[in-house]
Amino acid sequence: MKPADEIGGDYFDAVEAGGKLWLFIGDVSGHGVSAGLIMMVQTAVRSLVHSFADAKLTVAPAKLPSLVNRSVWSNLQLLGNGQYMTMSALCIADQRLSHAGLHQSALLFRGSTQQVEELESRGAWLGILDKIEGINEDTSTDLGPNDSLLLYTDWTASTRIRC
Repeated sequence: MKPADEIGGDYFDAVEAGGKLWLFIGDVSGHGVSAGLIMMVQTAVRSLVHSFADAKLTVAPAKLPSLVNRSVWSNLQLLGNGQYMTMSALCIADQRLSHAGLHQSALLFRGSTQQVEELESRGAWLGILDKIEGINEDTSTDLGPNDSLLLYTDWTASTRIRC
């Protein structure tokens, strides 16, 4: 990952828990407090993913941005400068990809057809509303053995996951 600026707001995290690979990608609006906001979000995300896995509970990707938003919304309001964060949550388990949240659309290269599919991002940004439950929706697709997933922010930071 290559940050957009010296104090960039690009966020990417990968967490393995409960036999699943969770991927999170996002971007913070503006600059200045970006690093602090990313640390708040990363801490909340990792705590939630591990808590659900430890309790052997299944959580859908759409639920995680809603829960994270609850954790950071009040802190963002204290900053008072209109900061928000885009975030998508993706979960890979049993050759199936589920995703939710609002960030850049992911690109999925299908090895079997040599075609690229856009996995549209739909949902709500973090920090705009106090509650975003019901706005994010889960979307799922099966993954083939030679598929590749491309995630990016601002076209400057990207990662590729080979399935």
